[in-house]
Amino acid sequence: MTTDITTQEQRQVILEQARKFPDWWIERVFAQKLWRMQIAVAQATFMYPRVTVRSCQSAGKTYIAARIALAFLYNYSPATVITTGPTNRQVEDILWREIRLAFSQSGVPLEGNLTRKALDLNENRFAVGFATDEPERMLGYHNVNVLVIGDDAAGLTNDI
Repeated sequence: MTTDITTQEQRQVILEQARKFPDWWIERVFAQKLWRMQIAVAQATFMYPRVTVRSCQSAGKTYIAARIALAFLYNYSPATVITTGPTNRQVEDILWREIRLAFSQSGVPLEGNLTRKALDLNENRFAVGFATDEPERMLGYHNVNVLVIGDDAAGLTNDI
């Protein structure tokens, strides 16, 4: 019986740590070292309601966005993660490819049903990706905890 309580207490401590320091969770789950700007982006995403990342090409923005999506989904419940980009190619072939790669490379077994542009853990925890130029398609996703990631957001309209 003590083991169950200790395990539950340990899980709570890990969850609190992951929510304060998503970079800590990412580095441990994926056994990969982040560079300082990726750490800053991950922490800012969990601290502030809106974060923008302006950077050059090949700086690791999509890499960290994919891992932030997974960190949010696995450390908040209920949780919805919506990912979008200016084109379907950007969403499916770039961002969701990186999400699928991270999911498959995890050093910790991650639960869920992963498809080309969706990850379902249960009815109240899921991630979905789509491209749209119609702002109303972004409506209707309600949950207690919602994260929206716009990859290559310079190509998105202000309404999106």
